[in-house]
Amino acid sequence: MGKLAKRPMTAERFLRRGYTQGFEFVDGRMQEKVMGMKSSWVQSELNFQFRLYCRQNPGWFVFDAEGIYQCFPHKPEQVRKPDVSVLRSDRFPDGVPDGVSRLPPELVVEVVSPNEKVYELEDKVDDFRRAGVPLIWVVSTKRRRVTVYQDGKHAGELADADDLTGDPVLPGFRLKVADLFPPAPPAS
Repeated sequence: MGKLAKRPMTAERFLRRGYTQGFEFVDGRMQEKVMGMKSSWVQSELNFQFRLYCRQNPGWFVFDAEGIYQCFPHKPEQVRKPDVSVLRSDRFPDGVPDGVSRLPPELVVEVVSPNEKVYELEDKVDDFRRAGVPLIWVVSTKRRRVTVYQDGKHAGELADADDLTGDPVLPGFRLKVADLFPPAPPAS
């Protein structure tokens, strides 16, 4: 009796089988998303700050690291999950979809994880830039910096003393970069 041929993984199979918890589907293979404690703290803080903003400025949906996007014309099989994403609610006239968004978000945030490979992060940012995401933030917990991409171009790097703004995507959103990071332990 011969061996059964192993079926190759496809984005459709990946999504249908529910493999998405903690994984993305990148370049034809499952890629694990691992986040350390500090990265998770920053992601949670950003989600909280965005939700506060949305309460005062209705018309937005905020998604955490389990929000699923398949919106990449240059790589239609790609399935990505940014750490935080924000979309205008009017882009979903029938409400938030149960599964995957085929629409790119207005804002993507990637929080650099301790074991994340630089080329993987660069590829992910490039995918979202090519999908037309107007504002992307890459937060480095180690360097306490935020790299900003606006309209597909590198727009600068911000440090602790700088203000991170959502303009023009999230008008009026403002947060001190230092406030993204966990407080320092008390001096002994």
